[in-house]
Amino acid sequence: MIKEKSVYDPAEPDDGYRVLVMRVVRDKSILERRAFDIWMRSLGPRVDSLKRWWDGTIDTAQFYTEFRQHVSRRALARLRALERRHGTVTVLCRERRPEPCHRYALVDLYRELYPEPEGGS
Repeated sequence: MIKEKSVYDPAEPDDGYRVLVMRVVRDKSILERRAFDIWMRSLGPRVDSLKRWWDGTIDTAQFYTEFRQHVSRRALARLRALERRHGTVTVLCRERRPEPCHRYALVDLYRELYPEPEGGS
């Protein structure tokens, strides 16, 4: 099972293996707290997309489109291997719901590529 949440939310036992999916970490407390098992930068958006989104040059829809086009398929396969090994994987980024965040697009794309069997896992 793949899940998502903010890295600022408390860790819970049902999170399983916690994967930070940020390419750029501007809040150093995220790294200091180390509330994740692995940091997979390659599952974060490209820096140029992030900068254009932050400065308003592209909207959220365009940001998500670019992210889906450029996200590493190899890293997605690695995420799948982690899910198989650990059962549950929670991808983490800084934004809190309902704020826009690439992790929602990441989970959607992951579920398209690796659908859960009928009736769950």
